Amino acid sequence: MSESVAAAKLISALLLAIANYTGFTVPKVHPEIAFLAPSELQHRFCGLPCPVHAFFPPGSTVYLEQGMDVFHDPASESILVHELTHWLQQANSSHPVAQTCQEWLDREYQAYDVQYRWLRDSSPNVRSFSIQMAKLNHTALVVRCPSTGVGQAATMGDSPLGAAPH
Repeated sequence: MSESVAAAKLISALLLAIANYTGFTVPKVHPEIAFLAPSELQHRFCGLPCPVHAFFPPGSTVYLEQGMDVFHDPASESILVHELTHWLQQANSSHPVAQTCQEWLDREYQAYDVQYRWLRDSSPNVRSFSIQMAKLNHTALVVRCPSTGVGQAATMGDSPLGAAPH
């Protein structure tokens, strides 16, 4: 089986799993996956070195760090699940970009929730789940919206502030 066919099957399976967690509708056309060198990913989405490993800007392409093995490494696959959740959020929303800081945070928290639930549900046991979580080296995403920013358009997307755990 070619890598592109395998990728299409993986994306389809993950989108269905995400839809099961979220209730989102899965569009017929799926996103593209592009792998970028870590320095290119960081430059493109942070403008400087930052701890980003994946990113989904508005559009139809999910960007992953080159070297991520989404076919064999559950931690890497969970990062893809996170970004595909953002893609489904965009596809199921009347506006692809979060309109407020709180909406951006809600989308980010939902993507982390789906990522962790998927990783837990796909792990054969608690030990395996714990190992995969440790590989992610996540720190808690505790971000607050500025009180003056209520109602302002969010320009963060998956900003370095929110993207550090990706």
